Amino acid sequence: DGHRWNPLRGLGLLTTPFRIGMFSNFARLVDRHISSAKLRSVLYQYATYSGASPFRAPATLVVIPFVEMYFGGWYPPGGMYQLAIKLAELARSLGVEIRTGSPVSRICVQNSRTGRRPVVAGVKLADGTELPADAVVCNSDVVYAYRNLIDPRFRPHFPDRRLDALEPGGSGMVLLLGVEGEYPQLDHHTKFMPADYASELRAMFDTRTIPEDPCIYVCASTRTDPSQAPDGCENLFVLCSAPPLDGRLNWDLEGPRYEAQILRALEEQCGLSNLRKRIVVKRRLTPVDLERDYHANAGSIYGIGSNSRRAAFLRPPNRDRHIRGLFFAGGATHPGGGLPLVALSGKIAAELVLEYVGQPVP
Repeated sequence: DGHRWNPLRGLGLLTTPFRIGMFSNFARLVDRHISSAKLRSVLYQYATYSGASPFRAPATLVVIPFVEMYFGGWYPPGGMYQLAIKLAELARSLGVEIRTGSPVSRICVQNSRTGRRPVVAGVKLADGTELPADAVVCNSDVVYAYRNLIDPRFRPHFPDRRLDALEPGGSGMVLLLGVEGEYPQLDHHTKFMPADYASELRAMFDTRTIPEDPCIYVCASTRTDPSQAPDGCENLFVLCSAPPLDGRLNWDLEGPRYEAQILRALEEQCGLSNLRKRIVVKRRLTPVDLERDYHANAGSIYGIGSNSRRAAFLRPPNRDRHIRGLFFAGGATHPGGGLPLVALSGKIAAELVLEYVGQPVP
């Protein structure tokens, strides 16, 4: 009988947390299967893609390198921003109104007339305009949203002290470089690993300092899409680890110093000769920029860190269970940070909204 309860299936569900490594450690699992110290360091870095240290994160996160190696990486012609452009085109074709340059100052919440949970009423823009809504999907950082956009009396489940206890994930410094000439030794994705990768992790998650010898990631998208730079030139995206903001570092000073350190390392240790002389355009982004421009909590890249089982598996949910009609998408909610997971969070939130307003889910 296909409807009869199978006790073996129930046993399988009980053992799921153990089988997926919920109670194991990321680094110990890697070490158990990989003997090469260099390859271990490469795999350790995948934990940082969820804002976590491999020495503290649950082993479940080893699914990240598996997904990349098994399914591969994908690049939209024209660059990653084409995803946003195409989604906007699709939305407008369906009658969606998109307003840009319209920052939200408040998510409007009111008490229910029936005495049940409070309910969203819409949003208030910075210019004072109020937009009524039956449901609100907030895609800003969850910590920022609760702290700055929702009246404290409507969020007893997320008071400031709980928000303060949510550990931000790791951050980084980005250099956007337009370079004369080409570096054929670079692939689309190139990582220059340090001699002691553990020292970078200690700097980012323990001492909260600038790594002395960081891993340097360089993306040369012209390898796949020549349209991304003029003929005979490169556009290089350079990313290096940095701790989230906690007041210890003055990025007005550390930004230029760290940038000079990275450019020097790329020239002298990574083989990108005369890089500094060949830079035509340059932009630097630090955790301060990420916090100011994108309201990222503590300037983190991947939202809330995953350095514990609770943080990794019990992230703030996509549906607020105390405020009816309020939903979240983005890197600080379920299922996590990074473009693939953020896109999934949007899909999850959209399905929850359809369910909430009584529409069928496709």
